[in-house]
Amino acid sequence: MRLLLDKLGVSVEHLKCLDETFYEHNEEYQRIENILTSGEFNEIYTEISREIYAGGKRPRGKIKMARQMILGDVIEYIFTGRAYYFAVKSEENFKNFLKLILYCVNQILLFDTITVNPEIRKTYIEKLEGRIDIGILYEKEGDEKIAENLKDNHVVI
Repeated sequence: MRLLLDKLGVSVEHLKCLDETFYEHNEEYQRIENILTSGEFNEIYTEISREIYAGGKRPRGKIKMARQMILGDVIEYIFTGRAYYFAVKSEENFKNFLKLILYCVNQILLFDTITVNPEIRKTYIEKLEGRIDIGILYEKEGDEKIAENLKDNHVVI
């Protein structure tokens, strides 16, 4: 999975470079960005962005958005949207595509065990805090306190 995530990271960096370059040098791009971040549209833009990554779980009707679900969706979109082009080239490629999905699904299922092991749970939370802006990671008031309690909790949950 690490190779796929590394390539996804490179794609994100590539898109950021495009965004920065065009924002700095293209008036039409700047105009559109200004619309997206304007007072009138920014709230909508922010809400839609939470569909890509939710730092704090926000209610959606009666259902809370779960960050794990969003991260799983991102992986699913990559497989079905991009790896599909590899899979349709041959029967052998299709078989390997299915193997890749199953192996990666197994890895993702292992992520669910994060709450069980106190040492891994603490390491994971600290790694997130070191890499993701705290304002994004803990959007909702009280989430940071919950994380602190989880880090200090040595009970197998």
